[in-house]
Amino acid sequence: MDTPLRFDLLERMATLAFQVHEFDVATEFAGQLQSLALAHNDPLERARVLNLQGRILIEQGELDRAETTLEDNEQLARQIPHLFNPGCPLAQLGEIALARGEGEMAARQFHAALTLLSSAEGDLYTGIFVAMAHTGLAELALVDSNPAQARHELRQVLPYARLYLRRLHCLLVALAGLLLTPLPTTPTETAQSAATLLGVIAGLGERTGDTLSLFHQHLIAARTATAQQLLTEYEWQAAWQQGHAWTPAQAVAQAERWLAAETVW
Repeated sequence: MDTPLRFDLLERMATLAFQVHEFDVATEFAGQLQSLALAHNDPLERARVLNLQGRILIEQGELDRAETTLEDNEQLARQIPHLFNPGCPLAQLGEIALARGEGEMAARQFHAALTLLSSAEGDLYTGIFVAMAHTGLAELALVDSNPAQARHELRQVLPYARLYLRRLHCLLVALAGLLLTPLPTTPTETAQSAATLLGVIAGLGERTGDTLSLFHQHLIAARTATAQQLLTEYEWQAAWQQGHAWTPAQAVAQAERWLAAETVW
């Protein structure tokens, strides 16, 4: 098998494995990928595998190890920016800071990542990290009680949510938080919309096996509890079940409609 094809297949298999949280499998494939990159002295593949290993560790909740791996990745990427964009590990470092509650650090890293990634507009690989940074900034805006800014950030995610299920998944988590922001005056209809989104998240996860990181799981649990407090059991179940049946295309269309609305919740 040609070496570039082996790189591609190993990376795809490792990515699919971590997305369903089969971490032993993901780590094994990533290790094979790392050995191949070192054997061929390929700096691009070395950078990609470090980025992947950082992601696997984030998904496991191993934030300290993920941070060290991604800092190494950023250092390598800054030596070869023509091959691998340093904004990719920076966006993931921002996620780590966000998960730790280090808002200022996360904001700096997300903004720095977007500046670097802007030079690779249109590249599908870097697009994942553009969406990641904007979603993270939306979550920070929600922490700061700034729904208008959160909505602006999520609008930037929509083009990537149409392409990547994981980016759609994370956008829906943030959008549910946006719909639930103005407590205690959240209208019942808005809380039902949030419940519908939470049903979508659960349904997509069950049908695809895509399991979000521990940080996002905590957000889902908190937002589920909030929506359930605002709704009767019947209202919650009806809205949740409706969303549970939606396809990704339906979810994107509804997210686009909500984000296009002029009302700031």
